[in-house]
Amino acid sequence: GSEVLTVVALDGDRGKPNSIHYCIVNGSEGSFEIGNTTGAISVIKSPNQLKKEVYELKVQASEVSQEADISVYAFATVTIRVVDLNNHPPTFYGENGPQNRFELTMYEHPPEGEILRGLKITVNDSDQGANAKFNLRLVGPGGIFRVVPQTVLNEAQVTIIVENSAAIDYEKFKVLTFKLLAIEVNTPEKFSSTADVVIRLLDTNDNVPKFSSDYYIARIPENSPGGSNVVAVTATDPDSGLWGEVKYSIYGTGADLFLIHPSTGIIYTQPWAVLDAEVNSKYNFYVKAEDTDGKYSLAEVFITVLDVNDHSPEFNENIQEKTMIIGSPVKIEAIDQDAEEPNNIVDYSIMQADPANVFDIDQSTGEIKLKSYIRSLDIIHNITKNKDCIWSVVVQAKDRGSPSFSTTAVLKIDITE
Repeated sequence: GSEVLTVVALDGDRGKPNSIHYCIVNGSEGSFEIGNTTGAISVIKSPNQLKKEVYELKVQASEVSQEADISVYAFATVTIRVVDLNNHPPTFYGENGPQNRFELTMYEHPPEGEILRGLKITVNDSDQGANAKFNLRLVGPGGIFRVVPQTVLNEAQVTIIVENSAAIDYEKFKVLTFKLLAIEVNTPEKFSSTADVVIRLLDTNDNVPKFSSDYYIARIPENSPGGSNVVAVTATDPDSGLWGEVKYSIYGTGADLFLIHPSTGIIYTQPWAVLDAEVNSKYNFYVKAEDTDGKYSLAEVFITVLDVNDHSPEFNENIQEKTMIIGSPVKIEAIDQDAEEPNNIVDYSIMQADPANVFDIDQSTGEIKLKSYIRSLDIIHNITKNKDCIWSVVVQAKDRGSPSFSTTAVLKIDITE
């Protein structure tokens, strides 16, 4: 009903002019009307219903005579330009009207380029022309999604597309939240609006169990009883539910003497296992961590069997009798079957000899020789009544283990020149 303008037509008869009747012949498209007698043109639709920027109205002015019908008339073209006022911000719509929050539940790691079809978003600016032009963008963690279109005139369906599948990870984000921003481009007001986009992620079995270390090193004494714990391995799977449960197993040529608890990862010896460092001191095998879907990883286990001092030194069989030439030593030797030092290092000593001041023995090598002052049999005859120069000497071989083990033997030494 607002008046736009008034057209005026004058009767050429100046003395007694007739009344003028106005009407719109065409061009109004139902949007304008004119006062029959006043010539006032008014808009009869709401401004936002005007679909054209320019209306060309053909207006007729007719002379009204009392003596005759209307017969004298004139035409004029009235041009009306519709100028939009920027009085509407961009607005987001869902399926049921204006909406400022949109939610979607989806599985993690969708393919790159996939459209989030569960989001039904429309954006609209009810202004006209340049006032209805605006940009769209996503505000939030960058590089994960992109929005299409980025520039809108009046109205568009909003499409959100996956850009970085790896970043859409349930183990990092259970929920991804973005703001969808629409802001006018060419207006002084820069009207804008936002809508929250909330994406709730569902887990998939996208992770492999991972050990805390690529290898495990353990040591166990050889005298440990069967069923002894050796080492505990640990693997974790960040997936949720059953996908995150880990089952352990071992395999390899070195695994025969060992078992692993499938849930705790504790490795222990078989109940019947007898470890012997002298037979085998090194074991090497693999441990597997597997989830319920068959995804697995491996780690390597190295086990050293520690030697325990469980052997006594043993003399050679030929120790019973030795012939010693004055000036030259004789040697005894004992072997300790233990696997490691100091358990297998042997020290030698003379435990008994009569008289006691005839022989010396090297603690490390087992070499026995006469004391330095004995250079002939005559000297020996002067210090002993034993005329045949044959001595019975009690010798000992003792290891350096803890506790220590020792062995003794009787050695007969025949001294000659």
